[in-house]
Amino acid sequence: MDVESIYTTLKNIISKENIVEVSFVPTLGEDNYKPFLFIENCLGIPFPIVPKTLEYLKKTFVALRKNIELNYKELNYCTQSILLINGEYITAWNERKKLMQLGYIKPKYDLELTKLCLTKHPKSSNLWYHRQWILKNYKDLIQFKNEYDIIEKAINRYATNYFAWNHKNWLLDYMNKTELKEEFKAMENKIYKFISDHAGWNHLFVILRNIIISLSKEEKDEDKKELETLIQEHRLLVRKYMKEFPSHETIWYYLRLLTGLIDQYKQQIYTDVDKDLQSFYDNEITFLQEEYLNENNPNTLLVEEKYALQYKLWLSLIFNNQKRKEDDSNLIMEIKSYQCMTEDTSIDYLMDIINNNKKNKLNK
Repeated sequence: MDVESIYTTLKNIISKENIVEVSFVPTLGEDNYKPFLFIENCLGIPFPIVPKTLEYLKKTFVALRKNIELNYKELNYCTQSILLINGEYITAWNERKKLMQLGYIKPKYDLELTKLCLTKHPKSSNLWYHRQWILKNYKDLIQFKNEYDIIEKAINRYATNYFAWNHKNWLLDYMNKTELKEEFKAMENKIYKFISDHAGWNHLFVILRNIIISLSKEEKDEDKKELETLIQEHRLLVRKYMKEFPSHETIWYYLRLLTGLIDQYKQQIYTDVDKDLQSFYDNEITFLQEEYLNENNPNTLLVEEKYALQYKLWLSLIFNNQKRKEDDSNLIMEIKSYQCMTEDTSIDYLMDIINNNKKNKLNK
């Protein structure tokens, strides 16, 4: 079958059928739309025809774009055909932006097109960017539930799909306080699904940061109390997940992010900053000592002790107070104790950090 006939067949499918999913298939179809497979609204593009079809489409595209006004209909079909096969072809996406701005295609149609392309190319950065461009320029089309459904499906196809998570983070800028708090609670309840995915925890962090910024704008006492309560409850939830999913380093990394966030926005969160921050520090140290750095606790895994020592040093570096000096001495002994129990040398750098800190203080 010649490549021009293949393109004509693909155009017929695009124009006549409601395609809900696209995938590559190993064999040629023999039905009405041969060589394509079209079953239950799912389009299968055979691998054998991809190279020559894509080459033909690109050459056709270059010729058509020389006169957009005259060829806009054919450009619409040609770019769609290219993008179903190759979601990263940024020139085709940019051409569709021009067609949209000139009024030849509707923004809503391209939202459907990107949704369809994501079924085959869920990690295409240019595809996600095109969707963001539409929503940014036509804000009335933003529907959070619809966007989240698309994101969830993309993440389910590829768990570590950073482009999908980035799109989710991007949407937060268009949410009000109530929507942010709802999204935060919803994400707290399902973070266990992404327990080892840094991108999932980072999304939780970005939501919380946006809530803090949003609530602190008006500087109301009730907002400050709400923030303090929200963060306290969130800390307890994080500890709960630490116990339910022991040895997951992602949670410990998130704990450091959370501590840094609290320190950064301490003026917006706490009423009596020095007292409340000291209370936070003491509480974290007590938690570490009782749960992970306690010789009498037989349930602590060695790797958890390592993460606890790393986090304790993180706290030590952030909070500078008299109490910290005592904890630094204890930390040195705890690190040496850990080193005696294992051949793991990945924690040796902690001693280097402590010693460098001491030298810096002496130099001052």
